[in-house]
Amino acid sequence: MYLLTCGVSNWGCWALQFALGILQDDMVHMRYRQKGLGDWTDNRNGRSLVLDEQEQWRILDVVTRQGYLDGINHSRETVDNLKWEEHKKTHLMMREYSDFQI
Repeated sequence: MYLLTCGVSNWGCWALQFALGILQDDMVHMRYRQKGLGDWTDNRNGRSLVLDEQEQWRILDVVTRQGYLDGINHSRETVDNLKWEEHKKTHLMMREYSDFQI
């Protein structure tokens, strides 16, 4: 069991998403998938499991249109008190790092 900590909720979710994308292509972890912890016949590569910035923005837009607000400042313009541009930079950095792995 592992604990994933983060200061920004979205970043923790993205880190998990990228980690699963990396493990999707890892031959060592293939044995766990073959033992029933997932559909091991799924031929998608790890990169296909990672949502891009536009899709992340679309999800955020849908959530805010449903009335959900930032828990810190009650704004529709921020997540954890940070503007989208800061989140986008972080997502791009995570993607650049994972490109070395996937």
